[in-house]
Amino acid sequence: MNKSKLTDTGVVWVILLMITGCLFTIQYITLPRIKDFILSLSLNDHTQVIRRNAVKLFIDNWATVLTAFDLFMISLLIVFLLALVFSELRTDGLSVFLCKLSSNSKAMSLFLLLISILITRYYLNPGNVFMGDSETYTVRSWMVAEHLKNMQFPVWSNYWYGGFPLLQFYAPLLFVVIAIFHLIFQDIDLATKLVLWTSHIGSVFVMFYFLREATRNELSSLVGSLAYALVFHRIYIVLYQGDLHLSLVFLLYPLILLIVEKYLNGRVSGRKAFISFTFVTSALILTHHAYAFFGLVFVAVYLLVRVFTWENTWAGKFKTLGFFAFSSICAFLVSAFSLVPFILELHEVRGMPKIPFHLLLPEFPSLDAIFIIVGTMIRWTPVGHTGNVTYVGVSLIILFILSMGYVVKKRIGVGLGLVVCALLSFCTLKSNTMYNVKNFNFLVFFLTALAAYTPDAVRWMLRRTAGYVRLDKKWGQLMEGHDLSKRLQRTR
Repeated sequence: MNKSKLTDTGVVWVILLMITGCLFTIQYITLPRIKDFILSLSLNDHTQVIRRNAVKLFIDNWATVLTAFDLFMISLLIVFLLALVFSELRTDGLSVFLCKLSSNSKAMSLFLLLISILITRYYLNPGNVFMGDSETYTVRSWMVAEHLKNMQFPVWSNYWYGGFPLLQFYAPLLFVVIAIFHLIFQDIDLATKLVLWTSHIGSVFVMFYFLREATRNELSSLVGSLAYALVFHRIYIVLYQGDLHLSLVFLLYPLILLIVEKYLNGRVSGRKAFISFTFVTSALILTHHAYAFFGLVFVAVYLLVRVFTWENTWAGKFKTLGFFAFSSICAFLVSAFSLVPFILELHEVRGMPKIPFHLLLPEFPSLDAIFIIVGTMIRWTPVGHTGNVTYVGVSLIILFILSMGYVVKKRIGVGLGLVVCALLSFCTLKSNTMYNVKNFNFLVFFLTALAAYTPDAVRWMLRRTAGYVRLDKKWGQLMEGHDLSKRLQRTR
């Protein structure tokens, strides 16, 4: 029995590795061939025309475009996907595999790394990083690298025109990180891709650890972290719109909440929590001032809900809020050299009025506005364009609704904090306001984090159905956390 289960687990690992190999091959061999063929037929067409006709051109000419090798790899991918399904139906292979992962932290980390690399394989596509605003960001990163190479602090640059303040409108952290990678690899495009890629992978791990700290459940954490990795909005906003700063924002934001949860759960000392919260928050500020402004407002809301639903005395609750308030002030002081000039010159920044607080004032959207906003969240096309920037998909919305109902019914503190922040961020969206995307990025974060509660929500909903006994027998041990609380206690 045990030997069979072990063999089935090994089979699942082999299948997953083969699926990974097939997808990487298709990504770097088949898809470039399709792209080149479509562009060769559309040399004089406008971008909108190419986007509209791309799918039809491929369908009409697929036999010409795809080689025998391409068809073989696609067929092989289908075979391995069916093998994974068959393994689950015949021997519960995938269920046993996930159960074993939940009891082995090293295996879970390896699995998360494999899936993260698979999901983010598009970052290393050949070519330049040039979409949207990314061109100016890569140029600034190259300038910073040139200054660092000459042992100069990158404040003023003479590389353009008669010189200009290099960091006048942008926080420096992203440019410095890319510049360091550029100094190592001597290729600004490769450096940019590596920063985006490693940040995305790192964010998946940080989200997993945050959700594991919050839910005490490996499967729930895995669901939420994979939703965070997969959500299409991250691809579009970073790679299509070129908002490269978000790669670090998506990495640092769950790290802030992870520190909060570790402190509230007593798994980190006050000194370590203070130092880590201060410097991670200042890193967020030094990544992008505007994103930090919007994001930290939602952190404050999350803290209020989380602390007041926390089991402690009122004196302890106010003391905790004061602790994080003081840490935030220290983070402001650490980043003041970059943040204060930005605040004093808000009236000079494109798209940001003198006081941007009105963009965070919640108001329940009208019925027409809800249709517009939700319509953009579920609108998808095979070939991306700016209308897809806010796409999250019907599935994630369904997961959010299920999870929201569950955490409200069970009054789960972390879940309630995420729900309140998600609803507030949604209510701050305006259908015709600039910088809407700032709030939308954090809405996507809260939606994906709440997906972690979906397995428990489904199990809770089905508890009185005929299939619950079989579900509980198959998934019960994994969904109860598989002694995770004891394992976490041993790490204190």
